[in-house]
Amino acid sequence: MATIHVGMGSSSREWLIPATILSRRSVFFKNALKEWSKEGQDQLVTLADDDPDIFSLYLNALYYESLTLKSLPCIPPDDDEHQTAVCHDEDLIAVDHTTLCHLFVLAEYL
Repeated sequence: MATIHVGMGSSSREWLIPATILSRRSVFFKNALKEWSKEGQDQLVTLADDDPDIFSLYLNALYYESLTLKSLPCIPPDDDEHQTAVCHDEDLIAVDHTTLCHLFVLAEYL
């Protein structure tokens, strides 16, 4: 199991994920979790500059090999323009276009 730490400060989150799942679907994680690397020895990867909400969407796609998205928009939070607007309704996820763009960029990086 690998620990993936995403974000910085109080908004950061950690996930404990089987390293085989990460390595099988991501060249980034495959290289990062090799035994000879520090991350591989510690089984800890830190993504300090990434958004935990976006990474959560990435994991959803990684596990289920798809995203089921609603076409209804979510209203973004008023207090912080950098906060991601994500709404959950049963098994569907409603995201705005900016969130999808961030997800695409993260997925390309990983």
